[in-house]
Amino acid sequence: MAEPTFLALVAPLFTVLKIDYAPFGSREATWQAWHAVLRRHTSQEPLAHGGGWSNRG
Repeated sequence: MAEPTFLALVAPLFTVLKIDYAPFGSREATWQAWHAVLRRHTSQEPLAHGGGWSNRG
């Protein structure tokens, strides 16, 4: 998954505090694993596009 796709999927629910990649698997691994620190939006915290988040259905 590309980073812009990941960010688009998590943005409605979370603020990305840190995102990083690291080798995963055996020493011969050729792919990277995502490591992300996320903070869940609260109902008082507006989203970047001016909307808001509510955890009510």
